[in-house]
Amino acid sequence: MQPARDMDVAGRLRRKDSVRIILPYPPSTNRYWRFDRGKVHISDPGQRYREEVAVRLRMQGVRPGHELWDARLAEAIEAFPPDRRIRDIDNIQKPLNDSLQHGGLYRNDSQLDLLQTQRCEVRPSGLIIVNIEPMPLRVCPTCGQAIPKMRVNHHEQS
Repeated sequence: MQPARDMDVAGRLRRKDSVRIILPYPPSTNRYWRFDRGKVHISDPGQRYREEVAVRLRMQGVRPGHELWDARLAEAIEAFPPDRRIRDIDNIQKPLNDSLQHGGLYRNDSQLDLLQTQRCEVRPSGLIIVNIEPMPLRVCPTCGQAIPKMRVNHHEQS
């Protein structure tokens, strides 16, 4: 796997064992899965999205078995929707994480202990930026503040 850049999108320091990947906007949960004769399957747009994610992960050097394969993980998603339609932000999480798992970023999406999704400004065609780091986090993905060791929630008052 290629080393991560030293800074994230907000200009904060990043860990060398983290992964940052830019992806197309995923189909919503409602369009990702289809029901047919009592069975659930991934739709054609869902299959195309999974393959696109797998290709981009391979291009970045991510293969099953790399250092994040079995780790407990934190994921920060920056979602740039393709238009101003009203959408539930959580409808992109499952298709995205299913596709990242299929592409070999992690063994199973149950490894995600922290999942943060932020809606950003509209961008034509849509865009997703995913930052994944092993737990425990050293820097808060929301504020960029260093997280002291032995504190579970640094936002709580001491």
